[in-house]
Amino acid sequence: MFFDKLKKNQVETQMTEKVDTTELPPIELELVGQELPFNWPFSRKVKSYIIALLINFVSAFNATGNSAARAGVTEEFGVSSSVFLTSSFTYNAALGLGPLFLAPLSEQYGRRPMLVSLLLLIVILFLPQALAPNISSLSISRLFQGTAASIEGPHVAGIISDLFHRDGGRGIAMATFTLVVFTANAIGPLTCNWLASETDWANIYWMQMAMNGVVFIMCAFMLDETRHDLILDKKITKYNKTYGTDLKVQTDAAHSVKKALTTSLARPLIYLTTEPIVIALSIWVGFAWGIVFLSTGTVLHVFEKTYDFTQGQGGTVLICGFIGAFFAWLVGFGQNVLYKKSKDPVTHIAPPEARLYQAALGAVLFGAFELMFAWTARPHIHWIVPCIALVGVNFGIFPIYAGVYTYIGDAYEKYSSSAQAAQANILGSTFPFFGTAMFDHLTFPWASSTIGFIAFGLSIIPFVLILFGGWLRDRSKVCRQILKEQEEEKLRKEEQEFSKPGDKNHV
Repeated sequence: MFFDKLKKNQVETQMTEKVDTTELPPIELELVGQELPFNWPFSRKVKSYIIALLINFVSAFNATGNSAARAGVTEEFGVSSSVFLTSSFTYNAALGLGPLFLAPLSEQYGRRPMLVSLLLLIVILFLPQALAPNISSLSISRLFQGTAASIEGPHVAGIISDLFHRDGGRGIAMATFTLVVFTANAIGPLTCNWLASETDWANIYWMQMAMNGVVFIMCAFMLDETRHDLILDKKITKYNKTYGTDLKVQTDAAHSVKKALTTSLARPLIYLTTEPIVIALSIWVGFAWGIVFLSTGTVLHVFEKTYDFTQGQGGTVLICGFIGAFFAWLVGFGQNVLYKKSKDPVTHIAPPEARLYQAALGAVLFGAFELMFAWTARPHIHWIVPCIALVGVNFGIFPIYAGVYTYIGDAYEKYSSSAQAAQANILGSTFPFFGTAMFDHLTFPWASSTIGFIAFGLSIIPFVLILFGGWLRDRSKVCRQILKEQEEEKLRKEEQEFSKPGDKNHV
């Protein structure tokens, strides 16, 4: 008993003794070398990038594939096409509003935990859609699923910003991200329309459940966390746990849940109401992306009525979106050359506005080819001509989408998820709800012409940003704060010398 008590006292004494920091290994209170996702080995970086693109693919596939179930659902449930559109509207509205509540949480908790948990929820929510007994069940299920899926686009864009430095391939990586979206927007309706015309409409949702399930497994077991603050926080936590120290570093990950939720809700809304750049880009990309959603229904409608296409044939026309996007992606390599030529000779950094050169060209072509589609989709004109116009429309929209996401990544840096979340606004998500009715009431030519005229009007936005974007950023509270943080970080690195804990130079 005496020896047991003596041993216990010795252990307690050792635990209460102050840690001798002079014998601890040194630690950098920042990410260095291959700790930074920018500097990860090629194989690790590509693995995370490919998984992110797959997440992006199934998300875009789901957003456009639902329209193919229209004929089967309206017949089985005895509802009109307008009522069926509520299932698309609830999903798209959630896509628009969800990021305002969910996407910025990655800035506190990381990309991976959010994606894994919400992907699982997305997979589960395909069940009530495939087994829906009525249109209300289908619409409500898609409302919740759209909310969960709303963070996929902003999170994937955030992962790309984490993996690729602005001068290390971010432009091409983001352009490929956009190409995947357009590919899914083409393959989704194509596959689902043929599937719906040949089998039961519920198979559309069973197929997507399987696709999302595979991506969920890959994400759960293979995707690495890329959020820089989270990686640093884990590094410091591991060091403290191992050596009994109490080192601290200020990161977004250290915030409380209440603080995280408050920031998550407030920051995107503040950007949408106080940042002229974000406001302008939200209107522009919201309109352009709304046309992509609108096309999944109206293009099919136009070709069915004008050229007597079947549902499957009409869905095949949407492959024009991929063709246009692919050509724009190739031209994007030229945009990358222009970006590099815009670098400051002293800092070797190009302004974010250098990301918008191709987008400015695309804005003009978007309006021009929309007018071409308006007046060539006629029975006496071969169907290939309006198809060429659709290729041109998507050739114009592609650099708008890619340019805006890349511009936001450069201008807002670590707050990019909040700013990108503000882009997925309700404006674009409502377009499919009134698209078919607009084309029927205005007639096909004038409905498309209206879109073309609005596109021409909004095409001034990239030119204004190219000319005055720097002036606007200089007067932006957010951009000034980011610049201040960067300058403080640079000064800190110059002044601090990191050594092992306990040395006089260690901070």
